[in-house]
Amino acid sequence: MINRTNRREILQIGSAIVTAAIAGCQGDSSDSTDAQSAGGPQSFVSVSGTQFSVDARTWYFNGAQYSTFYAVDDDSVRTELLEKANRLNINLLRTHGGCAGQGPANRIVGPYTLQPESGELNESAFKLLDRAIAQSKEYGIRWILWLANNWRTTGNGAAQYVEWATGDPIPDGGSLKPGSPASTKEYREYHDRFYTNEKAKELYKNYVRKVLTRTNTVTGVEYRNDPSIVLWELLNEGQALAKNRSAYHDWIEEMAAYVSDIAPQQLVGSGGLGTYNEIPEWTTESDADWFPSGTAMDYVTVNNIDEIDACSFHTYPDSHQGHWGLTTEETKRWIRGHIKDAHEQVGKPAYNGEWGYAVQRNNDQQQTSLETRNTLYEKYYNWYDAYDLNGSVVYHLSPGEITPRRVYSISCPQDQRTCDLIEEYGSRVLDKSGQDV
Repeated sequence: MINRTNRREILQIGSAIVTAAIAGCQGDSSDSTDAQSAGGPQSFVSVSGTQFSVDARTWYFNGAQYSTFYAVDDDSVRTELLEKANRLNINLLRTHGGCAGQGPANRIVGPYTLQPESGELNESAFKLLDRAIAQSKEYGIRWILWLANNWRTTGNGAAQYVEWATGDPIPDGGSLKPGSPASTKEYREYHDRFYTNEKAKELYKNYVRKVLTRTNTVTGVEYRNDPSIVLWELLNEGQALAKNRSAYHDWIEEMAAYVSDIAPQQLVGSGGLGTYNEIPEWTTESDADWFPSGTAMDYVTVNNIDEIDACSFHTYPDSHQGHWGLTTEETKRWIRGHIKDAHEQVGKPAYNGEWGYAVQRNNDQQQTSLETRNTLYEKYYNWYDAYDLNGSVVYHLSPGEITPRRVYSISCPQDQRTCDLIEEYGSRVLDKSGQDV
């Protein structure tokens, strides 16, 4: 096991000393007073070796993703989502904190793009995110927010910064919208300028600074001073051509340091898929047929950057939308291997930051597909316990009835067995964290 005293720990210690000094001289710091009056979690999550920690106690999370809290303008829908999370013993939610421009699937969020133009924060959207964060405090729920997206969905992702910086139009590609090209050579070359174009990097930093220092209009607390925000992810599922490996790594290193300087009490993650430059030792010979290696993002190398606090990986074992089509044993090796590498090679916590299994709801195989998902989810949650995963974020919590195209969505009571599995795992997580169930 690796022991490290990194720059983040020094910054946190320094911040605590300064806060204590101010409190001693002036009575109360306004940030800490605002956070206390806002309710919810009062202590920041930190990292101690390979564990998350709160108030010197090991902390785990049972998380779920709902991507677009910034577009939920119906109070009843937001309340339904948060109450559902609470019932399922979900103690963390992951959501968008960086939707840039008008993407191919913008109709999902309508007028609520977070950053419609470079450097412009859409207050209508951010106020909806404010409400979600504020209301979640009633349930003690914490958050992971990602600051940019690799993909063009509701926004244009990393490519939008290239267009804003250069004026060159975005070519076809990069979309997860059905029927749209996910990748083309021209698009990938264009996309990777996000990591090297100095103006694009400055535009990203400008947005990040505005978000982290923004005051929540409900709680009165700056985002960077809110203990309920556990971790900022730099780029959801960031990818780059193998030839741009150094540029990608340098970008992660530069932006992680930038975020940790602004928000030293909160954690930073890459938001990565968990790919490798070379196939790791824990794989078998047959894994070479599917394993995502030879990529710019190397799980161990990237997460060894000092300012990265926890190791992110994602897991999609089905074959929907070009996913890997893994067997149960291959999925087991993927999960176990990432936890092992995080704990033994990097010396930091590991979290499965987005995972799911597609259910085909538009045919007579729906029940069989649901049963398959439930069988797999039961195994996954047991593996998380067995291999000491520090955090899990299942994709995707949904309100109301689920339409056939929402293949990853989970709604209760429509998917009751799936919900039971999440709740049962949540009970174990809360117990391990010393929290009341």
